Amino acid sequence: GPGGPGGRAGRSATAGSKMSKLESKLTKERVARGSHRNLETLKERSYDRYGEDSERNRELRRSMRSVRNEVRERERRRDELGLCDAVTLLPETRLDRSRASAVVFHGKTRENTLLKRRKIMKQGIFTRKLPRKKKKE
Repeated sequence: GPGGPGGRAGRSATAGSKMSKLESKLTKERVARGSHRNLETLKERSYDRYGEDSERNRELRRSMRSVRNEVRERERRRDELGLCDAVTLLPETRLDRSRASAVVFHGKTRENTLLKRRKIMKQGIFTRKLPRKKKKE
């Protein structure tokens, strides 16, 4: 009959499903092409902004190498000073260098201690003399 699988209704249903499959396939292809274009645009922008990965990696390694060398040098200096591993030396500054150059170390610490003690004993306790109280008459 006309309503059965071999009739017109069956043919239009299969033709409709074939058309919908074709439309679906074409839509998916269009979306894929658009996505591909978007990805290519993003890749170009990324390359323009960040450059090549290997080049950036090389620059990063180069900058980290100097940091590692500085840390290694500070650890070597800490070991020279005989400090324990828990002590972390900070990078030296110009102010540190100028202050360190102003410090005078003397080989004879016992004599220096005695000289300082004599100097202190000669000085008064107060930096200025206090006025004397007037006696009541």
